[in-house]
Order: sequence, then structure tokens, then C-alpha cells
Amino acid sequence: MKNNIIQNITRKFYFSLFAVMFSFLAFSQATFAWITLSNEALLEDAQLNVIAESGFYVSLDGKNYSECLKQEDLEKIIGKNPKLYNVTSLDGKKFFTKQGEEIKDAKDNYISFDLWFKTDNPTSKELFLVDNVSHEITYEIAKTKKVDGTFVVSKGVKWVSDIDFSYGEEDIKKGSIGSYYAANAIRIAIIEENLENEFGVNEKEDLLSIIYDPSENEKMGYGVQTGAFEYYSKRLTILNPPKEYPNTKYSLTTFKNPYEAKTDDSMCARFQKVINSDGTPSYVAKVKVNIWLEGWDADCFNAIFADNVMVQLKFMGSSYSPKKTY
Repeated sequence: MKNNIIQNITRKFYFSLFAVMFSFLAFSQATFAWITLSNEALLEDAQLNVIAESGFYVSLDGKNYSECLKQEDLEKIIGKNPKLYNVTSLDGKKFFTKQGEEIKDAKDNYISFDLWFKTDNPTSKELFLVDNVSHEITYEIAKTKKVDGTFVVSKGVKWVSDIDFSYGEEDIKKGSIGSYYAANAIRIAIIEENLENEFGVNEKEDLLSIIYDPSENEKMGYGVQTGAFEYYSKRLTILNPPKEYPNTKYSLTTFKNPYEAKTDDSMCARFQKVINSDGTPSYVAKVKVNIWLEGWDADCFNAIFADNVMVQLKFMGSSYSPKKTY
């Protein structure tokens, strides 16, 4: 019986990522991408659209840039039926089960893909993840209306607790019904990568990376001994909290103006100058995007495995002024 319960806790999370939008903004110039996925076997309604405005282009391989990426291009990378497992990561790059087993392959465990951004605009210096509006909208609004900004929202799942446990500042009683949200346990890593060209690799030693908790609720974050942590400690066995904690961001960079960032909190890449075959310069940034369900999050209950989630990411190209304080 106990083994069956443990298997249920660590089962695959068949994640419905209904929409992911990547927008790259630089002084009113934008790139948008929508990914629509479902947990149907064939994902027949999957869609990926990328719109590039004012000379910005996007690529999934760093070679073929276009204003519009085809649906089948993304499917070659993440598959037609992506799944999420309740994994854990300290750096957003290497992933493990909560039992400490390293996960070698993103497939069926977390979503991972690379993005290249290219522009001829020399004023674009750094790439930022910006504008979290998760707390300003609902799942229903995100599903039916166009929303500007980064967000992770979910429909929510009704769950009846079978024991008493604490959930942050709330005491959950046995038999009580509540709504629980997969969006609260999602993590997003944006990782800068070296650029490759016909002359080799433009290597940088100081590659950037961030792990972001879009719920922005540190009190219910990684390894916090409440919520799911306390529930499973009481329901199964006493859990040992993790000994190391990731450097998680709980807020995104804000801007003094479209040209200057106030902080480097969500700066995730720096544009590099490359010379095109015709001798003209372009500016390119490459990042890896990893999206996963954090197993050590206080909201990682079994119930959320049945939830539907919508994710939208907004990137902004701008300048960072580290010597200034605002």
C-alpha cells in the first residue's frame, strides 16, 4: 500500500501547457511566439506562431532565421506529447528526482529548447525576462484574451484533504475542499549559451542564467516546510528538507525607461556582435529555456498533476547600468 502511494506521488505529470508566448521587445520592436499544447495523445491542436516585427528574427537552431516558425519545427525538439515529471534542480541545468537520481533526458521530464534572437539594432545590449502579470489575470482571461507580459496561470484542481496539515498561514482540516494550482509550483530557467558560427564557438566565461519562480511567493517556495512538505511528512514518512537551495529569483527587472534597466535581476543573456556573410554586423543572443514542475515546492501536491497551465514569457532587449542606483 505504501509503495503504491509513493508511486502515485512520483508519477508522471501529464502537463497541459496551453500557451507559451515568447516576446522579444526592443524599443517597440517585438517577436511573439505562441505554443498551444494539450495532454491529448496526438496533440492535434498544437500550434506555434512566431511574429517578428521591425527587423527582428527568431530561430530554433541558430541557422534558419525567419519571421514565422512552423509548428513542426518545435515538435521536433519537444515532441508532440511533452510531459513533466516532478523533478528538482539547483541550477536550472541539471535535473534530479527527489530521491537524488540524475535525469539525463528532458523528454517526459521537463520542457527544454533553445532560442536565438537576432537583430541589426546595436542598441540592444542585454536580454531580460520582464513584466510578470500572473497575479493580475486568471486562467480564463489568459485563455480568451491577448495579454501583454510574462505569466504562469492555471485552472486549478479541487482536492479534499485526507489529513490535517498547515498550508502557509492557513490550517487545512481533514475533509476540507480547496483549490490547488500547478502554476504555483512551476519554475523557469533562462540560460545563456555560447554562440556557434562557421569560425567556431564564440566562447564566453561569464554566461548568465536565472531560475525564476513566477508565483513570486518565497514563503511557499523551494524546500519550505509547509504545504506539500508537511502533508507528505504526515501522510507517509518524515521528510528531510534539502541541504542546498537554488538561487531563485522572485521578482523581475523593472526599467527606468526602455533603454535602462534598474537591476540585473532577470538579465539572462548579452547580445554578441556577429558578421554576416555579406560583411554586415548583426547582434545575436542565444538562450536555453527549461520549464519544470519543482518537486520541492510547497505547492507540489498530487492534485496539481491534473491541472491545466498557461505560460507566457516576455523578453526585452535593453541596456543595463550597473553603476547607477535608483
